[in-house]
Amino acid sequence: MGDLSGFPGASGGAGLLIQDNATYHTKPEAYHWFRVNRRYVKVFQLPPYWPELNATERIWNYTRKYVTHNRFFERPQDLCDALFGRFDYVRRHPQEIEGLLRPFF
Repeated sequence: MGDLSGFPGASGGAGLLIQDNATYHTKPEAYHWFRVNRRYVKVFQLPPYWPELNATERIWNYTRKYVTHNRFFERPQDLCDALFGRFDYVRRHPQEIEGLLRPFF
């Protein structure tokens, strides 16, 4: 990992890094690097993986259930057609996923 003296945050304030819980973020080398560069970077640690709190995961589960689960697509275009067909349906019937997204609004 390199020196951050040229980082935009170096001129005042700090940049913000949002990181997940990947194992390489918890290695001693990473902790050391963040300690050395803390004046340049503030780290916001995401909570452990929790799909119930992630709107994207909810939509992906819905999509998998109605489009891809237990289905074989002969060609990539067939998969795209199925996905875009479902997305178009949801666009016309937003109530279909309203309950999945309500907790986020």
